[in-house]
Amino acid sequence: MSAEYPEKPSVIADDQHARDIVRQNAKFATDKEQRMTLLQGIRLYPKAVAWSVLISCCICMEGYQLCLLRCVPFVLAPVAFDS
Repeated sequence: MSAEYPEKPSVIADDQHARDIVRQNAKFATDKEQRMTLLQGIRLYPKAVAWSVLISCCICMEGYQLCLLRCVPFVLAPVAFDS
């Protein structure tokens, strides 16, 4: 990837060359991630997977708690007051 210049390039040419390298690297990384399998992704990003599972569990438990708080008193309260 090294380019040989006969004379010192201008600053504009250096900036353009740097942008081209960044674009090529970004394209390579994007293509690599899109071809990645699920297991490769889990092995590469274990902390992201753990964080996602944790947040998903919290959301599910919050919904379950709201359901219990709304439903259970109407089901259990009559049984408690029958005696």
